[in-house]
Amino acid sequence: NLSRVVPHGLLVFFPSFPLMEKTLEFWRANGHTDRIENRKPMFVEPKGKGAFNEVIDGYYNKVNDPASQGGSFFAVCRGKASEGLDFADTFGRGVIITGLPFPPKFDPRVILKMQFLDEMSRKKTPGVRYLSGQEWYKQQAFRAVNQAIGRVIRHKDDYGAIFLCDQRSDVGPPTISSIISGSLIVHKGWKYPRYYWVLNKNRDLEPMSVSEDASEECKASKVKQFLADMKKSLSKVSFDHIVEALQSYKKTDDLSVLLTETAVLAEDPNTHSLLRGFYQFVRPHHKTTFDEKCRKLTGQGCGYKPEHSLSKNEKKAVILQSGRKP
Repeated sequence: NLSRVVPHGLLVFFPSFPLMEKTLEFWRANGHTDRIENRKPMFVEPKGKGAFNEVIDGYYNKVNDPASQGGSFFAVCRGKASEGLDFADTFGRGVIITGLPFPPKFDPRVILKMQFLDEMSRKKTPGVRYLSGQEWYKQQAFRAVNQAIGRVIRHKDDYGAIFLCDQRSDVGPPTISSIISGSLIVHKGWKYPRYYWVLNKNRDLEPMSVSEDASEECKASKVKQFLADMKKSLSKVSFDHIVEALQSYKKTDDLSVLLTETAVLAEDPNTHSLLRGFYQFVRPHHKTTFDEKCRKLTGQGCGYKPEHSLSKNEKKAVILQSGRKP
């Protein structure tokens, strides 16, 4: 399903080669790979270095092919693809972390390292704090995760979706890179994925439906970040006027005032995305008008769809009529 929803390039990282091989073997036996191949041809990271360049070039070419729907690249955390390659822009619009890559717990080196750290922690040397063995063990997994998810966001205008599918991700968000922690959505409705992030600067990639509590929490975080970005980009006078206009719109439902004050954002191409960002505050019955205004001022709309004009009750009615749960 993600290969259908995520546009262009999709990256899938496994904790290890044996797990990836076992998973792909099961998928092939049950027809899953055929369905993925029909959407996004699959490219798999090889163990040897010799064939790697050929595989990655095939993936890049498939994503660049305007006649294709993109490609999917399967690799392992701590491998060459997860730490040494750049999947900027369309080469990585989504990344899936299938499991947390903890070090092999029974490896003698891992055992000795954890024992050493536990011993140093118990000594409690003044002015020095050592990680415990367990803290170090978790840290190693999330360092590898951060490296893998960092393949998607390569510059300030890049965007994509990041999915953590391991239930043990419950221990993870505080150790996840700060570039995505503010966009965390806990998806209680899925059986397997527990967390996903939507880094969605240009609105080309829409988030899946989430639980209401998680959705509201995410909205509040996004609004806070949006206002902070706008404050950095505008003079204090312009920023204050726009905030006042937004507050007035919420009270009076008069869109004209908001359109007048936010027009300043159309003067500089660098703030066009901020103007389109106000689409999130516009009420359903004003979505069409605001989208048309943005298109006229900036040459690009806000991604309007007819369902955006439906109220909450109307959306629920449509969902119930289609036989799906809200």
